Amino acid sequence: MTEPTAVADPAPLTRRWGSVAGIAGAVVVVALSWALLEASPGRLSDAERTVFSAANAAPDAVATALWPIMQLGTFWVIPVVAMVAWLVWNRPAPALTAALAGLAAWAAAKLGKVVVDRGRPSAFVDATVREAGLSDFGFPSGHAAVAFALATALAPWLGPRWRYVGYALASVVAVARLVVGAHLPLDVVAGAAIGVGVGLAARLVVGVPDARS
Repeated sequence: MTEPTAVADPAPLTRRWGSVAGIAGAVVVVALSWALLEASPGRLSDAERTVFSAANAAPDAVATALWPIMQLGTFWVIPVVAMVAWLVWNRPAPALTAALAGLAAWAAAKLGKVVVDRGRPSAFVDATVREAGLSDFGFPSGHAAVAFALATALAPWLGPRWRYVGYALASVVAVARLVVGAHLPLDVVAGAAIGVGVGLAARLVVGVPDARS
C-alpha cells in the first residue's frame, strides 16, 4: 500500500512544473464551469438538467449505499484522514499535506458559494432531496472539493493501485452529491477541480516523497 522508505523532499523541478500546470488546469476548469452556468438560460443548461435528473432518479437504496462514502467529503473527515496518515507513514509530511489541502479546499468552496451565489438543485428542477439542512448555495461542491483534495494530497504517498482507489472514492463522493439532490453537475465538476488544485498546491508547499526512494 505504501512506500515505506519514502522521505519527504521538495519535488524536483520537472515535478514542480507538472504541479503548477495541474493547478493552472484546475483554475481553468473552475472558471469554465462558472462561465458555462452563467451563459445558460436560468443558470441551468439542458445538459446539466439531463445529467442531474438521471443521477437523482436513482433508488433510495443507492443513496443509502453511497452515504458512508459520501462522508469522505465532509469537514470532519479532514482531521481523521490527517491523523491516520500520520499513523500509517509515521511522519508529519503526509498528515500536514492532507490537513492543509482539505482545509484549503473546504474554505475555497465556502468562498465560491458566496461569490457565485447559485442555488441548490431544488431551486431549478423538481429534485428528490435526500439530505437535510441544505440552506446555503450550491456552486461549488464542498464535498467534492474536500474529497479530491485529500486524494490528491496523499497520492504521492500511496502505491499506484491505492492512488486509483483514492480518486475513485472521490468520484463516488461527487456522484453521490447528485444522487442525494444536493448539487448540480457543474457544482461537483468545479468542486473536484478546486480539490485537485489545492491538493497539488499543498504538495508543493509541504513536499512529496523522493521518487528515488
